[in-house]
Amino acid sequence: MIFHRNRSFKADKIGRPNYFRFRLSPDVVIAVGARAKAPGERMTGEDIELNVLHQGAEEMDAYERLIGDAMKGDLTLFSREDSAEAQWRVVDSILNSDTPLYAYDPHTWGPRQSVDIAKGMGPWHDPLAAKQDIHPIRARQVQKRA
Repeated sequence: MIFHRNRSFKADKIGRPNYFRFRLSPDVVIAVGARAKAPGERMTGEDIELNVLHQGAEEMDAYERLIGDAMKGDLTLFSREDSAEAQWRVVDSILNSDTPLYAYDPHTWGPRQSVDIAKGMGPWHDPLAAKQDIHPIRARQVQKRA
Protein backbone atom coordinates (compact mmCIF):
# COMPACT_ATOMS: atom_id res chain seq x y z
CA MET A 1 0.00 0.00 0.00
CA ILE A 2 1.58 3.33 -1.05
CA PHE A 3 0.41 6.72 0.15
CA HIS A 4 0.67 10.15 -1.48
CA ARG A 5 4.07 11.83 -1.58
CA ASN A 6 4.96 13.49 1.67
CA ARG A 7 6.34 17.04 1.79
CA SER A 8 5.99 17.88 5.44
CA PHE A 9 9.31 19.71 5.85
CA LYS A 10 9.56 23.16 4.19
CA ALA A 11 13.29 23.07 3.43
CA ASP A 12 13.12 19.50 2.32
CA LYS A 13 12.91 17.88 -1.09
CA ILE A 14 10.10 15.45 -1.83
CA GLY A 15 11.06 11.97 -0.64
CA ARG A 16 9.60 8.56 -1.27
CA PRO A 17 5.94 8.11 -0.40
CA ASN A 18 5.01 6.45 2.89
CA TYR A 19 4.18 2.77 2.49
CA PHE A 20 3.31 -0.57 4.07
CA ARG A 21 5.05 -3.64 2.64
CA PHE A 22 4.06 -7.23 3.32
CA ARG A 23 6.25 -10.13 2.17
CA LEU A 24 5.15 -13.71 2.72
CA SER A 25 7.97 -15.69 1.19
CA PRO A 26 10.70 -16.76 1.76
CA ASP A 27 10.44 -14.95 5.11
CA VAL A 28 7.41 -13.24 6.61
CA VAL A 29 8.24 -9.51 6.75
CA ILE A 30 6.10 -6.49 7.48
CA ALA A 31 7.64 -3.07 6.83
CA VAL A 32 6.43 0.50 7.32
CA GLY A 33 8.27 3.20 5.41
CA ALA A 34 7.87 6.86 6.22
CA ARG A 35 9.58 10.21 6.00
CA ALA A 36 10.69 11.47 9.41
CA LYS A 37 12.63 14.48 10.66
CA ALA A 38 16.36 13.95 10.49
CA PRO A 39 18.27 14.53 13.74
CA GLY A 40 19.53 18.06 14.26
CA GLU A 41 18.33 21.67 14.11
CA ARG A 42 17.39 21.77 10.42
CA MET A 43 13.87 20.88 9.38
CA THR A 44 14.83 18.20 6.87
CA GLY A 45 13.47 14.74 6.52
CA GLU A 46 14.90 11.33 5.81
CA ASP A 47 13.39 8.10 4.58
CA ILE A 48 13.19 5.48 7.31
CA GLU A 49 11.82 1.95 7.40
CA LEU A 50 10.64 -0.14 10.33
CA ASN A 51 10.90 -3.89 9.66
CA VAL A 52 9.32 -6.75 11.55
CA LEU A 53 10.71 -10.19 10.68
CA HIS A 54 9.02 -13.36 11.92
CA GLN A 55 11.48 -16.04 12.91
CA GLY A 56 10.49 -18.47 15.60
CA ALA A 57 12.86 -19.24 18.44
CA GLU A 58 13.00 -22.89 17.39
CA GLU A 59 13.86 -22.12 13.74
CA MET A 60 17.50 -22.39 12.73
CA ASP A 61 19.26 -21.97 9.42
CA ALA A 62 20.32 -25.27 7.84
CA TYR A 63 24.04 -24.74 8.39
CA GLU A 64 23.47 -23.44 11.91
CA ARG A 65 21.88 -26.77 12.82
CA LEU A 66 24.47 -28.79 10.93
CA ILE A 67 27.43 -27.10 12.63
CA GLY A 68 25.72 -27.34 16.03
CA ASP A 69 25.14 -31.07 15.56
CA ALA A 70 28.76 -31.56 14.47
CA MET A 71 29.98 -29.76 17.61
CA LYS A 72 27.76 -31.98 19.78
CA GLY A 73 28.97 -35.14 18.03
CA ASP A 74 25.49 -35.95 16.62
CA LEU A 75 26.14 -37.69 13.29
CA THR A 76 22.48 -38.16 12.33
CA LEU A 77 22.64 -35.61 9.48
CA PHE A 78 26.00 -36.82 8.17
CA SER A 79 26.75 -39.65 5.75
CA ARG A 80 29.35 -42.26 6.52
CA GLU A 81 32.27 -42.43 4.11
CA ASP A 82 31.35 -45.88 2.75
CA SER A 83 27.80 -44.66 2.08
CA ALA A 84 29.01 -41.55 0.23
CA GLU A 85 31.43 -43.65 -1.85
CA ALA A 86 28.62 -46.06 -2.80
CA GLN A 87 26.43 -43.15 -3.88
CA TRP A 88 29.22 -41.68 -6.01
CA ARG A 89 29.75 -45.05 -7.73
CA VAL A 90 26.13 -44.87 -8.95
CA VAL A 91 26.43 -41.24 -10.05
CA ASP A 92 29.83 -41.74 -11.72
CA SER A 93 28.51 -44.64 -13.77
CA ILE A 94 25.77 -42.37 -15.12
CA LEU A 95 28.07 -39.39 -15.74
CA ASN A 96 30.70 -41.51 -17.48
CA SER A 97 28.27 -43.50 -19.65
CA ASP A 98 27.90 -43.15 -23.42
CA THR A 99 24.16 -42.51 -23.13
CA PRO A 100 23.42 -39.36 -25.17
CA LEU A 101 21.77 -36.34 -23.59
CA TYR A 102 19.06 -34.60 -25.59
CA ALA A 103 18.21 -30.94 -25.15
CA TYR A 104 14.58 -29.85 -24.91
CA ASP A 105 12.63 -26.70 -24.16
CA PRO A 106 11.55 -25.93 -20.60
CA HIS A 107 7.94 -26.78 -19.62
CA THR A 108 7.69 -29.51 -22.26
CA TRP A 109 7.31 -33.27 -21.93
CA GLY A 110 10.95 -33.84 -22.83
CA PRO A 111 12.97 -34.36 -26.01
CA ARG A 112 11.37 -35.84 -29.12
CA GLN A 113 13.73 -38.83 -28.78
CA SER A 114 11.97 -39.82 -25.54
CA VAL A 115 9.25 -41.60 -27.52
CA ASP A 116 11.87 -43.84 -29.15
CA ILE A 117 13.71 -44.36 -25.86
CA ALA A 118 10.55 -45.50 -24.05
CA LYS A 119 9.18 -47.79 -26.82
CA GLY A 120 10.32 -51.04 -25.26
CA MET A 121 9.63 -50.01 -21.67
CA GLY A 122 5.85 -49.96 -21.60
CA PRO A 123 3.19 -47.40 -22.39
CA TRP A 124 4.31 -43.82 -22.88
CA HIS A 125 1.81 -41.03 -23.34
CA ASP A 126 2.90 -37.64 -24.62
CA PRO A 127 -0.24 -35.49 -24.96
CA LEU A 128 1.51 -32.97 -27.19
CA ALA A 129 2.67 -35.65 -29.63
CA ALA A 130 -0.81 -37.19 -29.55
CA LYS A 131 -2.37 -33.85 -30.53
CA GLN A 132 0.16 -33.41 -33.34
CA ASP A 133 -0.57 -36.92 -34.63
CA ILE A 134 -4.36 -36.31 -34.65
CA HIS A 135 -4.31 -33.08 -36.63
CA PRO A 136 -2.63 -34.48 -39.79
CA ILE A 137 -5.16 -37.33 -39.83
CA ARG A 138 -8.06 -34.88 -39.64
CA ALA A 139 -6.45 -32.81 -42.37
CA ARG A 140 -6.24 -35.89 -44.63
CA GLN A 141 -9.89 -36.76 -43.93
CA VAL A 142 -11.00 -33.25 -44.86
CA GLN A 143 -8.96 -33.44 -48.08
CA LYS A 144 -10.56 -36.81 -49.03
CA ARG A 145 -14.10 -35.42 -48.55
CA ALA A 146 -13.38 -32.41 -50.75
